Amino acid sequence: MTKDQVMKIKPMDYSFQTNMVKLVKFGHFFIGGGPTPQSFSDLKRLGINKVINIRTPAESLPNEKELAQSAGLIYVNIPVPGCHALTETMVQKVNSEINPSEDGTTLVYCASGNRASSWLAFHLYDTHGLTAEESISVSKTVALTKPEITQETYELLLNRKKN
Repeated sequence: MTKDQVMKIKPMDYSFQTNMVKLVKFGHFFIGGGPTPQSFSDLKRLGINKVINIRTPAESLPNEKELAQSAGLIYVNIPVPGCHALTETMVQKVNSEINPSEDGTTLVYCASGNRASSWLAFHLYDTHGLTAEESISVSKTVALTKPEITQETYELLLNRKKN
């Protein structure tokens, strides 16, 4: 996908179809926040096959992995402390779990969608050639709303070398 194509993507809100606080399809994956025990079967019904939880264990549901797996989902946990952007290591771990050829089958989520949208900013910057400003702007249309995560993500992008 070219930079121009990415800039034209309109996030599609699927929150009303699930028991999640936020669920937005952006391009070939979903970004979300706040699943409930009932959310996982809803996600499977939408065609999602893999969920990447970037919350810490303390924030996650006690039996989240089992709930996801019982709904037929692949479950991955890459803990990112609350109110922080992702580190380089965390970005690479999430990237290693994303398969762009699997359109709409992967969800990256946290509690509110902010940390997941921080990852999206890195993805847009690295993969699609957006500037730091454009990456932040697009991520804000998805779920990047917390000023501290927005600023931290922006500063990390400015100091990042293009791949």
